[in-house]
Amino acid sequence: MKRIRYFAITLLIPLFFASGTNTMATSTIAGEEAGQVNDRSCSYFYFLWGTHSEYSRLFEEALEAYEKALICDPNALFIEKKLPALHFRLGENDQAIQLLKKGIEKDPSDISQYLLLAHLAIQQNKRDEAIEVYTEALKHDPENENVRLRLAILLVQKDRLDEGETIFRDLIAKNGDLYLARIYLARLLQMRGADDDAAKVYEDALTLNWSPELAFEMVDFYSALERYEDVLRLYDSVIANDSSNQRAIIGRIQTLLAIGKDEDALVELQNLRKTNGNIESLDMAIAKTMLRLEKVDEAKTILESISQGEVASEANYLLGLIAFQEKKMESALGYFQKVPNSSPEYADSIYLQVRILRDFDRFDRAFSLLQKATNEPQGCDPLFFALLSSLYQEKDRLDDALATLTEGTTTFPESEQLHFELALLLERAGKQQEALKAMEKVLEISPNNPEALNYIGYTWANLNINLAEAKKYILLAVEQKPDNGFIRDSLGWVEFRLGNYETARAELLQALDLEPEDPNIHEHLGDVYRALKKYAEAIEAYQKGHDLFSQESDRARMKKKIDELQKKKK
Repeated sequence: MKRIRYFAITLLIPLFFASGTNTMATSTIAGEEAGQVNDRSCSYFYFLWGTHSEYSRLFEEALEAYEKALICDPNALFIEKKLPALHFRLGENDQAIQLLKKGIEKDPSDISQYLLLAHLAIQQNKRDEAIEVYTEALKHDPENENVRLRLAILLVQKDRLDEGETIFRDLIAKNGDLYLARIYLARLLQMRGADDDAAKVYEDALTLNWSPELAFEMVDFYSALERYEDVLRLYDSVIANDSSNQRAIIGRIQTLLAIGKDEDALVELQNLRKTNGNIESLDMAIAKTMLRLEKVDEAKTILESISQGEVASEANYLLGLIAFQEKKMESALGYFQKVPNSSPEYADSIYLQVRILRDFDRFDRAFSLLQKATNEPQGCDPLFFALLSSLYQEKDRLDDALATLTEGTTTFPESEQLHFELALLLERAGKQQEALKAMEKVLEISPNNPEALNYIGYTWANLNINLAEAKKYILLAVEQKPDNGFIRDSLGWVEFRLGNYETARAELLQALDLEPEDPNIHEHLGDVYRALKKYAEAIEAYQKGHDLFSQESDRARMKKKIDELQKKKK
C-alpha cells in the first residue's frame, strides 16, 4: 500500500477540526448487529481522501483510501460500490467482476452495477453473458432506456435482428426524442436491405438532432444507393453549418464529378482555390476536371506550373498522356521519363514508353529501358517482365523470352500473369509438361482462374488422359464464364473423349453459336459427327474448318479428313 500523501492529509484534516468533529470518535449505526461498532468519522476521512485522489486520477491511491474507509465502516455501501470501477480503471477486471456480482446480490436494484458488469463481459468478448446481465437488470427496471438500448445493440451484433428491431421500435414509440435508437434502427434496416425505411429513420434522426457526423454517415448510405441529390443536400447542410469543412467541400465536388456535372465541379474547385490559395493538389484536381471537359490547353498550362512540385510525378504523367494523344511522341517520352520509380504512375509510364519505342522501331531503347526497370527493386512490376518477354518473342528470341518470364516468376512468385504467360510460352516452345506445371502454379495462386482451368482440362483431353479430372476443371471454368465459346469447345471436346458423343455435339454447337469463326470448333464438331457416323454433317463441318484455317498444314489436315469420309460414303 502507498503511504498517504502529506499534502492530501494537510488539506483534508482541517475539515474535521473546523466542524468540531473528533476524528477518533465512534458511533453505533441503528440496525447493526449487536457489538458491531463503526467509526464514521474515520470512514469519512478516508472517503474524502479517496474522492480527491480519484478526481486527480490517482486510482491506486483512491482504491487504498476507499478500502480503509470500509475498514472503518464496513456498512458504507456507497463506498463499496466505488471499488469495482476503480479496479476496472486499473485493469483489474476479474476483481471488478467479483465485486460487482457481490454488489448486485446486496443491492439488485442498482442498475449502474449491471451496466458496468455487462461492459466488462463485452470487453472479454462474452456477449451472451452481457445479454444475460442486461436481461436481469430489466427485471428490476423494465423500462430503463439505457439498458434496453444496449441490449438491442448486442442482440443485433448476435444476429438476433428481429428482437433488436422490436426493442428499437418500442423505444422510439415510447420516447420520440431517443436519438440513438433511431440511428441504430436505421443501421439495422440498412443491414436488412430495407433502404427506403432506413432512409426515413435516418432523416427523422437528422431532424431530431443534426450533426456533421450523422450527415456524413448518411452521405455514405446514400452514395451506396447512388442517390446523389440526397448526397449533395447533406453536403450542403454541413457546409451551411461550417463553410470551411474541407471534407464536405471536397465530397460535394467529387459527387458533382460522379454525376457528370463537370462544369459545376470546376467552378467550385476554382472557388475553393481562391479561398485556400496556391495548393498544388487542388490545382491537380482542377487540371483533371479541365481534361474531362476537353479544355486541354488550360489543363496543360496548370500541369506545367506544378510539374516541379509535390505532384510533379502525376503532372508529368498527365502531360505525357496529352502529348501521346496529340501524337507528339518525343514530347511524350520526355514527360514519361520524368516519372520516378517511386510513383504510382511509374509502371504505366514505362508501358507507354515501350509502346512508343516499339511503334517507332526503336527496339534497342525499349530493351534497355525494360532491362533497367526489371533490375531496379523500387518500382519493379510484373508488367515489365511480360513486356520484355513480348519484345523478345517479337524478335524471335524465344530463349531470352523464356528466361525473362522465368526470372519474373522468381521475382514475383505470386504473379498469376507471369506464370500464365510462361505456361503459354512453354507450350509454344513444345515443352508441354513444363507448361502444365507452370499452369498448375497459376491454380495454386488462384484456384478458380477460368483460363488456367480450361488450359489444363483441354490439354489433358487432347492427350486423352485424366479425363474425369479434366471435365471437373472445365466445368469449373464454364461456371465462371458460361458464355465463353472456347471453354464450351473444351467441354465438348472432353465429352467426346469420354465417348459422350451427343453431349459433345450439343456443347460444340453451343460453342459455335458463341464463336462461329473458330476453325478448331468446326473440326471438333466434324470429329463428333464422324464418331456418330453422320458423314455428311462431318464433311460439312470439316469443310468450314478448312475454309477458316489460315495455316496450310491445318488446311491439309482438313482435306485429308474430308477425303477419307468421302471414300466411306462411296
